[in-house]
Amino acid sequence: MPVYILKTQYGKFRVTVNEDNQLDFITREIKSIGKMITVGGKNKCVGIKVPYSSDTAHFLNVNRRMGGCELSGETIAGEKTVGMINLAFTILKREMPNILYIELEDKSDFPCTLSDGKPAGISLALYEMMFHQMSWYERHFGAYLLNPTLRDLYISSKSNFKIKPLTSDITFHNEDLNLILKPMLDKSKSWEDFFAKVYTMDTKCQIIFPWYHQILKIIFNNISFERQSWLIDLYTEKIPMVEFETTQAGGNYTRRNIFNNKQDTYRTWADFSYDELYSLRYVK
Repeated sequence: MPVYILKTQYGKFRVTVNEDNQLDFITREIKSIGKMITVGGKNKCVGIKVPYSSDTAHFLNVNRRMGGCELSGETIAGEKTVGMINLAFTILKREMPNILYIELEDKSDFPCTLSDGKPAGISLALYEMMFHQMSWYERHFGAYLLNPTLRDLYISSKSNFKIKPLTSDITFHNEDLNLILKPMLDKSKSWEDFFAKVYTMDTKCQIIFPWYHQILKIIFNNISFERQSWLIDLYTEKIPMVEFETTQAGGNYTRRNIFNNKQDTYRTWADFSYDELYSLRYVK
């Protein structure tokens, strides 16, 4: 298994290119069906599963919350996260030039400490749509929804962010937040304007948690775009090649893969009852 230590403007990363083997249950032989490309530091934080039989690779969840994504101890966040992913795409282009697309299921959550002190998970896709009117992968990599019907509905309903909401028809599913946010909503020119005001508030993840799912369903005409499959065109200007210097190569690296579909242990919006959300306390 080739192992490379690559130095980039975003940090120094360990890159592995591994054969993706599968047991043939008829012949009982192990055969290679593609490659697995990983990028990280102490931990493998980005992974791409690349089949030989298709022009589409599969992007595994970015796992950077546990840290250890960069070899010299740098924190990987923001632009550096984008750079780390683009480095993985750069290696993919070099190793498997027949791959044209990356498919991913955008099911990432990030932790938020609620007003009762307990952790909960917020959908990154919905959070980004609320505050940027695009998903995170859409903003940074030009991703688009895999399902063409959903894609058309998503694009057409984005115009609703420009509409002024009717305050009387809206509830924020929380006693305190109804008092805090309804006057702000009433003075806002549009949903986009309202979300921009919420974005400047302290502890905004606490503030949006009781209602962000339902409000976005209103904006998106009763459709949820959480945990949908997206496609990235690999050869566009949105996916730049990352320059790197090889500082070390060779040897085997046996640290286990951490790429799986296991979700974090905190609860997400769907795990809360209406009464739990309504009774969370907020101070104006």
